[in-house]
Amino acid sequence: MKVTRRRFVIGTAACVGASLLPLPNAVALKLAPVGRSPTIKVIGVGSAGTAWVNEAIIDSLPSEPCIVVDSDGLTLIEALTDHFVTLPRLPLEPDRRFLRGWNAALAKETEISKLVTGADVVIIAAGLGGNTASGAAPVIADIARKHGAFVVAVVSRPMDSEGTRVGVTARRAYCDLGLAADCVLVSDAQRLLSVAAAGSPIGLVHAMQDLLQADTIGSVIAMMGTENRDAIAAAMTGGLGHLGSGEAAGLSEAIERALHSPALPFDAVARGTRAVLLGRSLERPEARAMEQALGALGQELEVTWGWVRSADPGYRVDGALLG
Repeated sequence: MKVTRRRFVIGTAACVGASLLPLPNAVALKLAPVGRSPTIKVIGVGSAGTAWVNEAIIDSLPSEPCIVVDSDGLTLIEALTDHFVTLPRLPLEPDRRFLRGWNAALAKETEISKLVTGADVVIIAAGLGGNTASGAAPVIADIARKHGAFVVAVVSRPMDSEGTRVGVTARRAYCDLGLAADCVLVSDAQRLLSVAAAGSPIGLVHAMQDLLQADTIGSVIAMMGTENRDAIAAAMTGGLGHLGSGEAAGLSEAIERALHSPALPFDAVARGTRAVLLGRSLERPEARAMEQALGALGQELEVTWGWVRSADPGYRVDGALLG
């Protein structure tokens, strides 16, 4: 049977129109054996990544699976977890600034390997553009994948005001992570600046980004914990994109708000080819309701669904748009 481009994967079946189809054989990724929840570890790299992990811990993420990696002792002292890796402070090469973090992470490969061993999923949080995270994050992603983990990188791009050199370093790191990680979810600081109130201080924009990225980390953890996690991971594999969230009394409005979140670039939906949506509600939405809600948006996206129960009224949808 021919499967149309818009495909709704719910539970253990894919819904096209009103017919149910088995999941395709291509979805063979298993994050954890049957009967066991996946082991998830969160690694904050550099000062920004550590700040996001701290916010996630404050928001209710247990500190036990969290690890921070940096060469700055003050950042490590401020971390809200007892698991950390102190990177050596190596010489800075002016034209190849990312190499400081790259070589520092390689020097600590054995220590990092011990921390990621046994993890089914590793989430790497890093602000790109700086000297440490831009080089170290791709190395850590590569190490985690070598140990069999599914790796999702939650990263940010710098603001234009931070300069050309920072922007070039960030683009290099983004490309390296695209090769090293299974999926990269990007937040654009310049986009946040554009939607903030006029005259907002830069510090406020960074605080907004800390909260946004902490929320993204929580969303990825929730996605990896659903009963449909293997299909979600398969849909995310090889993806580069963005994640937004929306809340509303109705499912359609929550989806629309998620796919048009201020956290997403203006053209994210137009450029995306597939989406991973996590629904949170008191009762599981019916497959037909999901299909109608997405169909009303008129977007040609291949969609994979996950759902978790929530005691809050209404609906919350976290949507990862991937290209």
